[in-house]
Amino acid sequence: MSISQTRLRAFWDWFASVAAELGANLEDAKILAELDARVRSLGDLVWEVGPGIVESNALTISPSGRPEWLAVTTAIVNAAPDCDGWEFHPAKPPKDFDLRFTFEDRHGRPVDVDASGWQYMLLELPGGAFDIVVRTPSLTADEDGTQLATEIAVECVVGERRMMEYIHEVIVADEFEPEIADARSSLRFLADHLTSLFKEAADADKGRNRHRP
Repeated sequence: MSISQTRLRAFWDWFASVAAELGANLEDAKILAELDARVRSLGDLVWEVGPGIVESNALTISPSGRPEWLAVTTAIVNAAPDCDGWEFHPAKPPKDFDLRFTFEDRHGRPVDVDASGWQYMLLELPGGAFDIVVRTPSLTADEDGTQLATEIAVECVVGERRMMEYIHEVIVADEFEPEIADARSSLRFLADHLTSLFKEAADADKGRNRHRP
């Protein structure tokens, strides 16, 4: 997949021209409609604006959970100009939130979700990826809605990039198997858990490299 450099330059020239105005009102319908059209002209991508992590505002241009599009969104963001008060992401970053959110089910109905009491377990797979088993006791939705809500919650906690790179499957469970139930933890700790596992793996690799003849 490639991207037109002419469209890419036009996109960022336009965004730089409206960045201050959009930053002052992230709900400006006219600018958001134009933003949507211009992002779609770059590829089959999605986007979101909101508060930034370091800067006041953030624009995320997302591959929508498809790893094959991450190189495209990365190239787009790498071409971004400096815009005062803005930061840019090529995938949805982790959310700093209380694990409460609303989503639309397959019928377009809003469903309020409180995942603050959910628990998870990681099942490591060959190659460093994981299946994650999540218990969702507070959720009242049909099977499809429950699966979607659980995937949204996991992505919000770990961020889209880690979701694509390291989470193979999200499994919803009524209960954990007794023999592995002691390994469960609160969903809010998932990102820190993954970080610690990656650090342990990196430290182990360094140790092996030091001892090679």
